[in-house]
Amino acid sequence: MSDLSHLQVLELSGHLAAAACGQLLQGFGAQLLRVPVSGPGFALDADEDAFYHQGKAQAALAFDSDEFAQRLAQADVLLDGAGHGVLAATGWSAERLQALNPGLVLVQISPHGQDGPLAAVPASDLTLYAASGLMRST
Repeated sequence: MSDLSHLQVLELSGHLAAAACGQLLQGFGAQLLRVPVSGPGFALDADEDAFYHQGKAQAALAFDSDEFAQRLAQADVLLDGAGHGVLAATGWSAERLQALNPGLVLVQISPHGQDGPLAAVPASDLTLYAASGLMRST
């Protein structure tokens, strides 16, 4: 397995997917800073929170703060689990991120993709299982 200790990862997590992705990268050695994001449906239960965020450094940073911009400039990977359009709505479009940090790998995690008719529709595990037809087989 590769050692990812050279990577600086900034995790914007509210939902499980970004938290799990961050946990995997951290498990392979990446240096990770979690910036918690709150909003409707973002709460993990206590067991999930303890499991997926164990050992993660954490900082409550406002998206419009200088420290957030500095962290973005230094990061190798941005795990965006803040929700569809949240970063762009706060002024952090993909173009601005690329201008600030051309080498940044942007991972935008959303249930229905970044564009299309369902892009802004929130989802949970249950709704995704149902939409995929998996519920029929269980």
